[in-house]
Amino acid sequence: MKRTIAAIALASTALLVTACGETQRDKIEEAAKANGMTDVQFLACEDFANGIGNISSEDQGARIELAREVNEWAQKGGEDLATAGDSLARTATGSTTSWNVASDGFAEACWRAGWPRPGTVE
Repeated sequence: MKRTIAAIALASTALLVTACGETQRDKIEEAAKANGMTDVQFLACEDFANGIGNISSEDQGARIELAREVNEWAQKGGEDLATAGDSLARTATGSTTSWNVASDGFAEACWRAGWPRPGTVE
C-alpha cells in the first residue's frame, strides 16, 4: 500500500481528527477556518483526509467510493478543489500511479484552501 508524501501528511492531521475525539477536530476546524477555509472546503478535505489513510491505493473500489464521497463537497468548494476532485474521480478507475498523483493534488488543494499542515494544531 504505497502512499505519497502529501496524502500521508494530510492524513496524519486527519488521524488527529479521528483519534483524539471531537475536541481535537474542533481545533483542526478552527485552524482551517482561521486560514480562510469555508465549511464546504473543510468537509471535502476532512472526508479526503479521513478516507485516504484507510484505503489501499491499489483498491479501485475504495478509490471510487472515496472520490464520490469527497466530490459531494469538493464540487461546491471552489474551482481549485473542484478541479482536484475531478482529477480524483477520473483517476479512481485508472492506474495506481495516476491515483497517487491525483491524491497528492487533492491534498495540495486542501492546503491551499487552508487545511492545517501537520504539526500546526496542538
